Amino acid sequence: MFGFATAFWIGIGLATLYIWSARTSALVEKLLGAGLLMSIGLWYLGFGIFEGATLTALVPQILGGLFFAALGYLGFTRSLFFPGIGWMIHATWDFASPHFSDVSYMPEWAAPMCLGFDILVGIYLLARSQELLHATHQGNVGSL
Repeated sequence: MFGFATAFWIGIGLATLYIWSARTSALVEKLLGAGLLMSIGLWYLGFGIFEGATLTALVPQILGGLFFAALGYLGFTRSLFFPGIGWMIHATWDFASPHFSDVSYMPEWAAPMCLGFDILVGIYLLARSQELLHATHQGNVGSL
C-alpha cells in the first residue's frame, strides 16, 4: 500500500489527533488511551481471520492481545501509566512478532504505522500519568 516512512508518519499524525482529542476530557483520555489498547488484539484477530491465518499463527497474537487488554484495564481502574507502558511495549510488538509467530497476514504498513502511533501515545500517557499523580498529591486534581 505505502512504504515504511509514509506509514510511520501517518502513525504520528494519528497519534497527534489522538492527543488533541484526549485532552477534551478525562473520560475521553481513558477511552482512547486505555480502551484502544484493550482492543488492539482484535485488530490482529480480524486481520488474521480475514486473511485465513491458522489458529497456530493467531495464538501468540491472542495471548499478546490479552496482555495489552490487561494493561488497558489497569488504565481504567488504576492509572494511565499502565496503558502508557502498554503502548510503548506494543511499539516493539509488531517488529518482534515475526520472530516467534507467523504474521504474514498482517499488512506491511501495520508495524511502521504502529511504531509512530505507539511511541507518541505512550510518551503522552506516561507524562499524563505523572502529571495526574503529582496533582493528586498536591490536591489539584479538579484543575486537570
